[in-house]
Amino acid sequence: MFAWVNATHPHRHRCSTDAEPDLQAQQVCADKPAAETAYRGVQVDPQPTTNDRPRILAVDDDPITTLIIEDSLAHRFQVEIANSGEQALQLFEQLSPDLILLDVMMQGMDGFEVCTALRSHSKGQTLPVVMLTSQDDLGSIARAFEVGATDFIAKPINTALIAHRVAYLLRAHATLKALARQERQLAAAQRIARLGHWEFNPAQDRFQFAEAACELLNLPHQPQGLSLHQVLAQVHPRERAEIEQHLLSLDLEQRPSVQFEHRLCAGPRVLRQNVEYSSELGGWLGTVQDVTAMHRSAQRIIKLAYYDRATGLPNRDFFLEYLQRRLDQDDTAELCVLVVEIDALKRVGMGWGQAVTEPLARNLSRRLTADLDITAPEAPLPSPQAWNPDQPLLLARISDAAFALFATADSQAALRLSQRLLTVLSQPLRVTGIELPMKAKVGLSNALDCDQDANTVLHHALAATATACQSADKVQTYHRDLDIGERSRLTLEARLRRAIDQHELELWYQPKVDGRSGRLIGAEGLVRWRDPKEGLIPPGHFIPLAEETGLIVPLTNQVLDLVCADLSLMHAPGLSPVKVSVNISAAQLDDERLPEEIAQRLSSAGLSPLDLELEITERALMARLDSVLGTLSALHRLGISLSLDDFGTGYSSLGYLGRFPIDELKIDQSFVRDLGTGAADEMVVRAIVALARGLGLWVIAEGIETQEQATWLCANGCEWHQGYLYSRPLERDAFLQLLDRRAPPPWNALPCLSARSDRARR
Repeated sequence: MFAWVNATHPHRHRCSTDAEPDLQAQQVCADKPAAETAYRGVQVDPQPTTNDRPRILAVDDDPITTLIIEDSLAHRFQVEIANSGEQALQLFEQLSPDLILLDVMMQGMDGFEVCTALRSHSKGQTLPVVMLTSQDDLGSIARAFEVGATDFIAKPINTALIAHRVAYLLRAHATLKALARQERQLAAAQRIARLGHWEFNPAQDRFQFAEAACELLNLPHQPQGLSLHQVLAQVHPRERAEIEQHLLSLDLEQRPSVQFEHRLCAGPRVLRQNVEYSSELGGWLGTVQDVTAMHRSAQRIIKLAYYDRATGLPNRDFFLEYLQRRLDQDDTAELCVLVVEIDALKRVGMGWGQAVTEPLARNLSRRLTADLDITAPEAPLPSPQAWNPDQPLLLARISDAAFALFATADSQAALRLSQRLLTVLSQPLRVTGIELPMKAKVGLSNALDCDQDANTVLHHALAATATACQSADKVQTYHRDLDIGERSRLTLEARLRRAIDQHELELWYQPKVDGRSGRLIGAEGLVRWRDPKEGLIPPGHFIPLAEETGLIVPLTNQVLDLVCADLSLMHAPGLSPVKVSVNISAAQLDDERLPEEIAQRLSSAGLSPLDLELEITERALMARLDSVLGTLSALHRLGISLSLDDFGTGYSSLGYLGRFPIDELKIDQSFVRDLGTGAADEMVVRAIVALARGLGLWVIAEGIETQEQATWLCANGCEWHQGYLYSRPLERDAFLQLLDRRAPPPWNALPCLSARSDRARR
């Protein structure tokens, strides 16, 4: 059995056979492709093509030597011949050989000059160059290595071994290339990971650092290594002794590895060191990683979780965790909690929003910390578990308008501290040029009365604060009777939660009327709670509670479900459907999913976005000037109308009104009450109407109860009305009767409308 391969050169591509082939068979081998050749039933054994073989450049001015080399290597390699050093450099540029066999002694450029030229070329710096020299020419061998030769082969050439020698050198070169590539990849990965490695020989007091480690530690890269003293010089002075102790205390038996972190002298970087013993080295192997970004992220997490954004003080969570830690440490210590609530912050927040309350809260926190000589936690910010202050006080901001103070003090000392707080806060606040008087109240509780539970201690202080205004000195110490009111509140909260779950809420509708024609133009849906035992509960009893407890979100969701269901009924045959408005809670304005959820509700009910209007209180809008803009814009793009309720009761709306996609202004009933009597509110209403016209907005007045109010509003350009003069809120079925096209609305009998109708007929 034998196999032929395509041969293009008698030396470089030989046919392998069991017997010597005849000339005709050789011709078939040369002329036919291996994949198609079949001769006398013999299959072809494919061999690597010429281009797949390593390329060897043999350089010698002796033709006999080059013939021997070519004959010895051609069956495994592509062999190219150069007869001079000059020709070798030309072929090197053209062919990019994988290995060069280079004779030392040649006419013109000798092998040393050629090797030197090759090593100066960018492509020849790592190329295997094997010098051909006499076996006993030790001087040439030494010089060959000096000019950069990889190896040498002694003449006369051993034809049986040269192919194996070349193959071995090529494999070694490939291995070195792979190793160099891996080292580059490792170095790149370490640069990306901000990681480096090092070795330490304690007997010689010498560190050897990888290049990446030198960069991280701001150390010069020195082949001879660095001493421990030189390395410690780069460590932050405050941590230098600790790091030295870590390194010198390493012990193979008791402490074979250690991890620690430290800072550098230069810059804010933080490095993490992992060290372990190496028996092979007889010393320590270490990795160093830059964890500055990790520390910054951790600091950001701690800051967001445990610190108030506006003041930088610890927040409620920090306060509770720290308080619980102190309670667990000593259950007999006199520990008190004081909660101070500042009424002005509430009022400013409702009027101006967070843009003004945040700097005011910062000023107040500075005033308190300065007067009480309190040192707040500083960067790097500690967690409650890591903070160990050397002072008996901790000040925290636990809500928008309240601060809490932890004090190591008995009840009498806590009372004195409360009075001091009130004195500190007695100075007025200056807001946009206005001086607001400060009204603060303090509630305090003693940890010994609270079963060592931090939440209970704080809860008691808050309960005391809620009733502190009834005390002559605005300070209230907790006692058990205060819980009765809180229990009533909790009971009402539980009942409201059940009412939402069991769908005890319903919508009543108050008509909106065109004051000139009497035409029904819309309605406002007002939520009512029909308790199975107590009947209807006024909204004023449960809406504030829902806002405080977060139940306002599920409550509003149920209102949206109800209004969509009722709007579907209003589109029944024979009825004239109108646009219905409902109030949207301030909490839901921050939810970017709100527009999509409302659109889904409308679509499921077969309604158009034009059927619905959302009323947003001015107070809710001003508290969230930036966060709600995207939500309001998305709602407006859907086609849902937006009305600004209670307009005129805030302080900053005029400055921001043009930024929001509002369709309608609703004049608050507090301005409507004295219309037609020459009161100062008439000027305010005229200004609001003019503002609405200037901005291209509709305007409606609520709380209209008298014909004088309605007449004055129509005369001054506000023709859309809502109030008891026309109708009280109606249950759904009663309101559906108003939509019947066959029946005129009851308010058409009003004298003011009748007189207008008479004038219209004349």
